[in-house]
Amino acid sequence: MLKTELGTIWFKAIQVRDKQSGDISTPIIEYLGLKDKQRVATSLKMKIANLATSLSRREEQEHLLDLLSVKVSIGTIQNAIEEEGKLAKEKIKENCNPLARENGLKLS
Repeated sequence: MLKTELGTIWFKAIQVRDKQSGDISTPIIEYLGLKDKQRVATSLKMKIANLATSLSRREEQEHLLDLLSVKVSIGTIQNAIEEEGKLAKEKIKENCNPLARENGLKLS
């Protein structure tokens, strides 16, 4: 199951074993670019984080259900906000580090 902006998609992920190396993989998960056990699409996480700036968690939950027919728990909303916040902070750090080095500053 994967929750997306289009709704909930149900599929069965089949594992395959490489005969030569013996490695086990799940091609559909790799193809979709998902992490193992990921249940919410990255695009939906981004939308959740953006909505959080103007709605309460409960309002956001209702909004997602009404508009996208996707039922998302408040915990999932909170996790998505935290994950997107960490990613944004890392990107800001990456973009600021070259400037800081040029000016002799140290970022924590």
